[in-house]
Amino acid sequence: MSQFSPNAMAASRAKGRPNVYTLMLVVAFLALVVACAYVVVRHNTLFGDWNPFKVGSDTAALLLNMPLLG
Repeated sequence: MSQFSPNAMAASRAKGRPNVYTLMLVVAFLALVVACAYVVVRHNTLFGDWNPFKVGSDTAALLLNMPLLG
């Protein structure tokens, strides 16, 4: 019997650290969450509303009065 039997190799591969791609995915997800939280907090600080996609009446009037390009 060899020390490199299929069962011994499978057991040795089952243990270990997560691979580098899993760690990169976790870091990227955490960076995305932090960036979204920063945008919401910063928008709330600047404009008094937490929703960065809300268009106020003054912004809508400004956009409607802009001349068309072309």
